[in-house]
This record gives sequence, C-alpha cells and structure tokens, in this order.
Amino acid sequence: MNHLNYHHLFYFLTVCQEGGFTRAALKLRLSQSAVSEQVRKLEEILGQRLIARTTRRFELTESGRVALKYAELIFGAGQELMDFMMHRPNQGVQVIRIGALGTLSRNLQMQFLSPLLDRKDVTLDLIVGDSKRLFKLLKDHEIDLILSTFPASEQDASEVYTHMLMQSPLCIVSKKLKRGMELKEIFLQERVYLPSRSLESRADFDHWVESNG
Repeated sequence: MNHLNYHHLFYFLTVCQEGGFTRAALKLRLSQSAVSEQVRKLEEILGQRLIARTTRRFELTESGRVALKYAELIFGAGQELMDFMMHRPNQGVQVIRIGALGTLSRNLQMQFLSPLLDRKDVTLDLIVGDSKRLFKLLKDHEIDLILSTFPASEQDASEVYTHMLMQSPLCIVSKKLKRGMELKEIFLQERVYLPSRSLESRADFDHWVESNG
C-alpha cells in the first residue's frame, strides 16, 4: 500500500501557489529539476497526472485541481494547529470563556471581570453577542457562563442554571427635571426615551407604570 509523502504534497502545493516550477524552486531554494522530481513522485504515488507539462504555460489537470483542494485543506489545518499551540496558555493556566450581552453595560462587565484580569493563572476569553447565540454557545459547552440582564427562558432553564449577581436601579437623566418632582408628574409632562422592548429593563419599567396607573 502506498503512503502519501507530505513533502511531495507540499512541493506540489507550492508549485500551484507560485504558478510554476521556476518560481516554486526559487521560493523553496531548490533546483527546478529537484522540485519537478518531487511532484513526479507524488504523481506516481497517486497514479494520476496532476500537472499538464507544456513549454508555454502551467496548467492543472482535473486530478491536479482535486489534489490542490486537499493540499490546501491539509496544510491549512496544519497551520491552524501551529497557531493554536503557539497561543495556547501554559499548563496550569485556566481558560475561562465568558459571554456577555451586547446591550450590557461595559462598566458592569468590568466590575464583574476585574478580579480576574490581574491573575496569572487565568486567561479570559470574552464573547459579546445576542442572547440566542450566547445561550446556544453555553449549551454547546463553548463558553462557561453568560453575563445577562435577564434569566434563562423557560425553554433554556432545564439545561442551564441562573444566579443573581447584583441588582442595579433604573434612573432618569434630564436637564429639565426639578428636584422633588414625582415620577408620575414627570411622565405626564415630559417626553421620555425608553429602552428597547427586547430588554429586561424595559419590561420592568412597563410593569412599574402599569402597577402605578
């Protein structure tokens, strides 16, 4: 049984990327005949002609185009492996992957995460997104926890655990308000810009307004 020689495959990939044997030989710092011989050996192992050799131009055969796709996948995966290992934390360093809602206050995020930032034994990965994407990542074990302004839905509650970290009051900001004004008076007299209905804070506000008539 023939085994694939990855050196031969790499030379073939380089020839394709450079558009010919001459430029590939210059890049690989080998003679043109040496590069040609490596590609010829690959063709022998595969039992297929990969490059239509002509004096005028460089052209791949149908088998060559297929082989090129596999070569790109193989060496692309190899590069990803090298990149992953080179940037992987040292042994003993714990990686904590945290998701945060895009609408969550950056100050609140920093308040929660700041104890981790100076620790040498922890590497922190923060992913910002919407609730649907983050809960999917959590259930797929691609992140460890989510910072959110609302608990898990009934649909998600059976698979995840929700814990209250803190509560933060809502406030009204304006240059026109006078000290001592009642909220009911403000809402009757002034125009108020509210959070989106998709946010839990808006639901809390609407509930308060309805409860107070």
